[in-house]
Amino acid sequence: MKSYAGDFRSTAFKNLASVSPQGPVQCPPLLAELPGGTGFAMITEAALANYSGMRLRAKPGSGVQADFTEGDNGFSVTGPI
Repeated sequence: MKSYAGDFRSTAFKNLASVSPQGPVQCPPLLAELPGGTGFAMITEAALANYSGMRLRAKPGSGVQADFTEGDNGFSVTGPI
C-alpha cells in the first residue's frame, strides 16, 4: 500500500504477495481471519521511539517475514528496551 491511509484490501493469505500493485511489502497493521471463523490475528507495532519501522514482506503461498526500513544496514537502539 502507498501509505497507512491507503486502501484496505481483502484477499486470501496465500495471495498476499500479489494483492498490492506496490509489491509484496505490506505495512502493519495486518489483520487475518483465522480458519473456520475461530477468530482473528493481528500483526502490528507500537511505541516506536528510537526504533526502526517494521514492514511485512509477504512470502508467496504461506507467510510473512518482518523486515526493517534500514535493511541489511541495521539500526541502533538507545535506552532501555
